Amino acid sequence: MGKVLLCALLEDGGRALFVEKAFGESVKYSLPCVLADEADDPVKALAAAVMAQTGIDVQVGSIVFTGKHNAGSRRRKQFVGALAFACSAKRYSTRVKSRWFRSADVSSLKLSREAEWLKARR
Repeated sequence: MGKVLLCALLEDGGRALFVEKAFGESVKYSLPCVLADEADDPVKALAAAVMAQTGIDVQVGSIVFTGKHNAGSRRRKQFVGALAFACSAKRYSTRVKSRWFRSADVSSLKLSREAEWLKARR
C-alpha cells in the first residue's frame, strides 16, 4: 500500500493556520497533517489528526492543491503524494501554539519537513 500526506488548510480572512513546532531553539511551522495509507478514508483520518494535534473540530472540504512530499530521508528520497484539504470550523481556538500567516508569506517561513512541499508548489 502507498502512503499519502493529508494536510488541513484552515483559512480565515485570507490567512492560514500554521502550528508552531519547536526544534531546540529554532521554531518551524507546519499545517496540521497526517501520513495515511491510500486505503484509509482521508476525511476521517484528517479530521481525527487535526483534533489530536490542535483540538479543533473541523469539517473537511475539497482538495485545494496537491504536491509531492519526501517521506524518506534527505539521502534516500521516497516521494509520496501530498493533498491539502480546505477545512472549516466553528471555533479556531487551539490548545497548542499556532500562528496565522497570509499565503504570500509562506515562502519566507521556516517550514517543517511535513510542510516543505508548500514552497515547491509556488
